[in-house]
Amino acid sequence: MKKKPRSFSYSIPTYAYLIGQIHWLVERRSKIKNESTIVGINLSITLLLCTYIESSLNVMLSCVLKEQKELSEDASHLRLLNNIEKRLSKATWTQYIDIGSIILPKALTHYSDNEIWKGISILFKLRNQLVHGKNVTASIQVDENDLKLEYSGIYETAFEYFKEKGILRANQFNSLTHKILSIRTTNHFVKIGEIFVDTLFYKLLKESKIDSLGDFISFKDGLMHDFGIDYKPVELPFLKTDKPDGLPF
Repeated sequence: MKKKPRSFSYSIPTYAYLIGQIHWLVERRSKIKNESTIVGINLSITLLLCTYIESSLNVMLSCVLKEQKELSEDASHLRLLNNIEKRLSKATWTQYIDIGSIILPKALTHYSDNEIWKGISILFKLRNQLVHGKNVTASIQVDENDLKLEYSGIYETAFEYFKEKGILRANQFNSLTHKILSIRTTNHFVKIGEIFVDTLFYKLLKESKIDSLGDFISFKDGLMHDFGIDYKPVELPFLKTDKPDGLPF
């Protein structure tokens, strides 16, 4: 009888490659002077960042589901977890939030700062426009010979958010150049996106003790070297600890 060949599970952790590509684009952008090319790069970074966040949430929730399935001894509970796993395989941003509220000890908002969550929500609303090729629309208002660029809808919400956070300078408010996809606004989203993801993983790792969550952090940091990026992990304020290794667990 012919022996069945052995098989091994092998998967490519896309979340780490996504954040590596984002930092690679940021570095390449610094060497470019053409404004149109810069806006195009910023558009790519914005879309990649949302994919990175969703991919990271998928990894995190999958780790939690796997742990719960291995510990489950109740058939009905296991069926529920299997159904959630199917939902997770097709999930998008809002569905990740719903699934997280079911399988995590607390809602996803618990693991994130309110202001960071606000910024990420705006990022995804902006993504929903850009991913379908919608124009960044605005109107030019003329008032006593002064010209002013005014946005509407999600673009107005994003513009007001950038003003509130001081991301845009005062002299940019009346600019006739679109600022929604500027270097400063894009860099801000990259920063809070990394804080959002890293905070989720560190806090949940500390709370759940699921070792595979720690693998995410170490793999991502290691991959930056492969991309040739001089990477400095985002500082997370809540990680202050008296432990000598500086780790929260």
